[in-house]
Amino acid sequence: MYRGLIIFSLIASFVFSPYTVWGQAIHTPSDRVDLIVNTDTTVPLFYAGHSLPSSGSRVTVTALSSLRNNVTCQNCTYLWKKSGTVQNGGVATTNNTFSFIPKFERTVVISVDMRDGNGDTIATNAQVIPIMKPELYFYEQNPLQGLLLRAISNPYTFIGDEITLRAYPYFMNSSIELSDLLTTWSINGREVQTVGNPYLITLRKEELRDKAQLMFSVRNLQELLQGVEETIAIRF
Repeated sequence: MYRGLIIFSLIASFVFSPYTVWGQAIHTPSDRVDLIVNTDTTVPLFYAGHSLPSSGSRVTVTALSSLRNNVTCQNCTYLWKKSGTVQNGGVATTNNTFSFIPKFERTVVISVDMRDGNGDTIATNAQVIPIMKPELYFYEQNPLQGLLLRAISNPYTFIGDEITLRAYPYFMNSSIELSDLLTTWSINGREVQTVGNPYLITLRKEELRDKAQLMFSVRNLQELLQGVEETIAIRF
């Protein structure tokens, strides 16, 4: 996404505690399965937090086992559940990963039962995964200092005759091709065209009569749930 325009961190991982269990905990401290959640959503390179799952973006959960005496369970199978519903046709498989694309849910509970070669459950775990809405923030692109890494406030008062702003969407599907994105800038309700980077716009005081209502939106044409819009008041 945004090849040659904006560099994003494509995949972020965050590890949940193996002792957060939905229902009864039946594993022991020496036999446990940890869940690692990978989200394929965008955040700016300078963002220090994790990327978070959003509606319409792929989420992958990986089960990592820790068995007593460092034994490797080559015949282990995994029974996955999504919000209480058994996945993969109700069959435990040898696949220790499970992927899904959330739709309208606010949270999704992913649980796994790890079974040995005899079909006995030896470890279980579950996690509540929050599903976010994409967010959008504006940053000033200063000609001398470069990109200022603090998002501007709303309303924003600018001292000068001209300002360049960059819009950064958070938590959108990072695998989107630029051709599948529809971006729109508008000033005081009127759509305006920009040249070059579609996430950049330059505002000039002489053209705006001291103030402007600036709106930017970006939407994934291939996934209706992937889109975000934000409006900010600019004052000179």
